[in-house]
Amino acid sequence: MNTMTQLSFSEKEYPIELSWVYKNLIGSLISFLLLLILGIIALANFPQYYVLMSLGLLLVSIVLLIALNILIRALTRSNIHYTFDDKGITYRQGIISKQERTIAYNVLQNVYLSQDRNDVLFGLVNLSIENASQGGMMAYTPAQGNTYFSSNGVFIPGLSKKNVQELKVFVLEQMKMKKNSKQPTAGGL
Repeated sequence: MNTMTQLSFSEKEYPIELSWVYKNLIGSLISFLLLLILGIIALANFPQYYVLMSLGLLLVSIVLLIALNILIRALTRSNIHYTFDDKGITYRQGIISKQERTIAYNVLQNVYLSQDRNDVLFGLVNLSIENASQGGMMAYTPAQGNTYFSSNGVFIPGLSKKNVQELKVFVLEQMKMKKNSKQPTAGGL
């Protein structure tokens, strides 16, 4: 189904994988387990009633935080939309505050792939696409509100290896075609 012969495709054909929603749970679970162990150690000298009550509250807190984490990631995933067509890339995101960005292929400068250790475990790859505007590299800052585009690019997280390679090849081909098809201007003569 994922074929680059069509001239317009979107997150429907190249989706953010569902495993992207769960990948951050590994770090959260490790942190929560450490808190649980520290809680048990700290409560070792207290009467059993207080220990059981405290551990119960800690476990309920852990379950609620995990559920909230999954909910936020699922909402984020369902509110990231992108379209690649013959003119450029249109990228929309936002749960409460909707944002949209369109970038023409002829102004793109960098296309690169990235993975963190959890991406590797889940077989996910992130696609970053940047244009030539000022401002340096685009920052993907999940801890600061999941910013997936900036003034000079877009970031598509959690793609499968096959899909990200196909998208990268398509974008690079479009960049090459659009830059080669530029008409000389009077100022360039």
